[in-house]
Amino acid sequence: MSEPPNRSGRLWTSCPSIQRLDFNDQFMLCDYCDQFILKCCQHSSSKARGPRKLCHHYFLIFADGSCLGNGKVGARAGVGIALGMEPDQQFAYSFSELDGVCSVRTNQIAELKAAIEAVKLAGTHLGLADSGKRAINRCNPRSRHQQLQKEAGIPKCIIAMDSEYVVLGITDRLHGWKANGYLNPRRTKPINLDLFLELEAAINDFEEKKNGRIRFWYISRKNNKVADRLANIGARLDELV
Repeated sequence: MSEPPNRSGRLWTSCPSIQRLDFNDQFMLCDYCDQFILKCCQHSSSKARGPRKLCHHYFLIFADGSCLGNGKVGARAGVGIALGMEPDQQFAYSFSELDGVCSVRTNQIAELKAAIEAVKLAGTHLGLADSGKRAINRCNPRSRHQQLQKEAGIPKCIIAMDSEYVVLGITDRLHGWKANGYLNPRRTKPINLDLFLELEAAINDFEEKKNGRIRFWYISRKNNKVADRLANIGARLDELV
């Protein structure tokens, strides 16, 4: 799977020692806060396991959108977001529950709304401090988490999606559209530009208010099953339009 361009600097790429691992070995679940944590380089060896070795440099969020009857009259759509494997860390929203959703339902719109909601949940559920304040330690106070997080600097929230459309759009294409007067290379308005701008605004708001940074990780569909399942649940709950 080829990696998208990265003109915005928001595309996530793990270090080579992590990339060499099987996908499910590239992240862990914290035993204390129950959240997905992407491994950093110091965790690449099999010996670096267990909660005392698990820092919180990189929070990991899986996100996906689903549209049943894509683009047709009566289509239903939803988004799925997973911060961990516990029920209170997983979210399935129908479009009829979300703010600012128009009557049109498509897969691309659903994927963009999933990214937007993931950024919002990062701001409310990851325990990151507001800018200029100390982070909330939700884990074992005897662990090395606080020291490791201090050494790592500003933590990053990695949003993993199998939508090349969203990841390429927010990390590269939007940069080009702006430079071209918010037009694509064909000199027409990009489809769903309003949602890409809404996503960018949500990212900027998060990074301004929270002690963290947002990055996007392009993964394969087979590795995004948990978010895909949640998105389909949300779509089935959507009210017909």
